[in-house]
Amino acid sequence: MKFFRSALWTTVCIALLFTSATPSFAKVKSVSTDGEATVYLTSDFSRGFDLDYRVAFMPAPKNRSWSVVSILLLSGDGHGGSVSVGLSRGFPNATTLAAFTTSAAPGKKQGFQSSPVICASSCRIELRGSVDAINAVVNGTAIESWSRQSLGIREPAVQLNAEVAGLNDIIFATVIPVQTVAAGKAIRPTCAFTTQGVEPRPSADGITFIGTRRQNARVTYISLVTGSTGDSCPKH
Repeated sequence: MKFFRSALWTTVCIALLFTSATPSFAKVKSVSTDGEATVYLTSDFSRGFDLDYRVAFMPAPKNRSWSVVSILLLSGDGHGGSVSVGLSRGFPNATTLAAFTTSAAPGKKQGFQSSPVICASSCRIELRGSVDAINAVVNGTAIESWSRQSLGIREPAVQLNAEVAGLNDIIFATVIPVQTVAAGKAIRPTCAFTTQGVEPRPSADGITFIGTRRQNARVTYISLVTGSTGDSCPKH
């Protein structure tokens, strides 16, 4: 567990440092040490929100390391705290599935919690927010909560992330929205980012994260509406 915890948290920190919450890079940069796809959710997350997704996360028995799918709430200015809830595969073996949360707050020890989870064909992961608190929910059960004040999240933004740690390892996960609302309005993502072979693909039901981690794969922003690519979120 120690290795998985360290590797996962390193990845989350890299995403916080280099992945723009409101994507507007002048030039595309490789944003992490693993393969990663990020879908950006745009709304006002400073008040009430509910991001509830059903995730079908296929086993990959030949993978040599871990992979994750998560909902990440972070500071849009890159300097505050963050929390996430998600599913992981790869520890202690390639097909093991677990639920996890992460948290970070200025001046506090980084947090990570993981527990086994049983899913039939899919699991539900959910991040709920009020004016005062953030709650992580898995399969309808709250597994952790934080006060907004303790997290110090500034200009809150949200990402859906899929990550693959090992070279030549694969991921296939479909993320289907159950309810995705913020500030009383439904959210429809329009922009994503891909690096090292992990690609986000829109479908009739939701978004599929698919790919094999390859260091020579494209690094680009992608429109989830038209499929066009560019150095920043493409215009639709």
